[in-house]
Amino acid sequence: MYTALLIDDEKHCTEILALKLQQFCPEIEILAICNSSTEGLEKILQLQPDVVFLDIEMPTMNGFDILKRIKNINFKVIFTTAYDEFALKAIKISALDYLLKPIQNTDLIEAVTRLKDSKTTPLPSQMELLLQQINQPAQHTKKIAVPTFEGIELILVDKIVYCHSEGNYTYLYFEDSTKLMVSKTLKYFSQLFEAYQFIRTHHSYLVNMNKIKKFVRLEGGYLIMEEGSQIPVSKRKKEDLLDQLKQL
Repeated sequence: MYTALLIDDEKHCTEILALKLQQFCPEIEILAICNSSTEGLEKILQLQPDVVFLDIEMPTMNGFDILKRIKNINFKVIFTTAYDEFALKAIKISALDYLLKPIQNTDLIEAVTRLKDSKTTPLPSQMELLLQQINQPAQHTKKIAVPTFEGIELILVDKIVYCHSEGNYTYLYFEDSTKLMVSKTLKYFSQLFEAYQFIRTHHSYLVNMNKIKKFVRLEGGYLIMEEGSQIPVSKRKKEDLLDQLKQL
């Protein structure tokens, strides 16, 4: 069993989430339901839950403000939020979990499954990345956290040469010729790297434009990267790629 707190200032949201957890995730024991951020912070410190389902937008203190006030975060966090571009980007960069409202049954079950599969609580570095993004949204972090089979790995964005997808997995290739397999789709990384001059050249490839050495027009067109890799360019993507290269 996993003990949980539900924190959301909208009462109907916590009521619906509680019903869904009882119906679809019986391994979750709800210790308390909090409909104010102040009460939520008090209950976290008092009850020491295994996981907190935490709304982001709340009066007095938002979800991030609550986390700032806790010195040692020894519980797992699943954010619950309506779509917010900046908040979701910060959460993704930190490799933390979230559920979009209205919460779908399948998404909730998958989040709880990831909770059970995860062996550790969030690393301090993950929270540092999260708070850095929230406090300075205009700045681009140099690092991102990515979930791997062994846990969470922090990587430097500017060391990535390109990403290559294989089904629901993506391989990140680095300038030192190493690679890392991540259980995320290429679409996930395409959205995550929007602000970092990465571009899709093919349905299976996402490249760091700062690592391109040459575009070759032969054989339909392909890229040669600085470390020597050859990346295909699809006909659909060629015009957009050439336009982007001219702006570098």
